[in-house]
Amino acid sequence: MKTKIFIFAFLIFTLNDLLFAVITLPWLYFIADYLCRVAVLLFFILGLITKNISLKSLRFNKINIKTLFIQSLNLTLIGFFLSDAIEPLLPSFGFLHYPDYPNVYLKIFDLSIGLLLVALSEEVVFRGLLLNLLNRYSVIVSSILFGLIHWGSGIATVVVATLIGIFFAHTTLKTNSIYPVLIAHFCINFLLFI
Repeated sequence: MKTKIFIFAFLIFTLNDLLFAVITLPWLYFIADYLCRVAVLLFFILGLITKNISLKSLRFNKINIKTLFIQSLNLTLIGFFLSDAIEPLLPSFGFLHYPDYPNVYLKIFDLSIGLLLVALSEEVVFRGLLLNLLNRYSVIVSSILFGLIHWGSGIATVVVATLIGIFFAHTTLKTNSIYPVLIAHFCINFLLFI
């Protein structure tokens, strides 16, 4: 069941970028993105209800507040540096361009709830479930697959997301908690989108 959940989630993330290639209306873009992410999370909720997965297996484990703060801050700084300083130096070839917000209310909603959905859906899949499914090479494989779901944004984003994924996976295994990467993922995206 865990493998099926991962495959479903990976396909949804891939479909998400395909939809963005054809959607031109900003409202439709945001609705499609939110629906894809909610669908992934609903599949995880179903897995929790049927006891095929557990919060512990997804690494929703307690962590010392000092460690949480330090790890989240370190990952945010590393991720933002890679995204803001390294990514522009690489070739892109992407077709995905984030639309302008049609109004301030959607911008506020997207920068809060939308980015929370992004961080939660992607981290539960790649640092929660996938790191648990894979044994050997789990950091590399989960990071490459994490990078690949960003294919619509281009090669540069895939490379940078893969590098960030390596740091995220390493930290998740080191702390045995998904919380630092959830916070860092949200913060990195927030800094990039404001």
